[in-house]
Amino acid sequence: MDPLTCKFIWHHLKSLIQQNSCILLTTHSADEAENLSTKVAIVTTGGNLKAIGSPQKLLNQYSNDLIIEVKLTVKDSASNLETQNG
Repeated sequence: MDPLTCKFIWHHLKSLIQQNSCILLTTHSADEAENLSTKVAIVTTGGNLKAIGSPQKLLNQYSNDLIIEVKLTVKDSASNLETQNG
């Protein structure tokens, strides 16, 4: 799905969630599940329930990856970063 359509759908789903609607969303995207869900179920290919819980709980339980978040301000530039990092 293109980014504009994805943003539109996410916005619409979030507004439905704020109205206390129940939405059953199937996805392969952990980012989508984390941003749109209060409860996540992990289901195996055979249809067996492997885990259920909040996105944060499941990330803590099953994620072995290190996530590094980088935020740049407008005054930062690629040349400044290259100079600072050698």
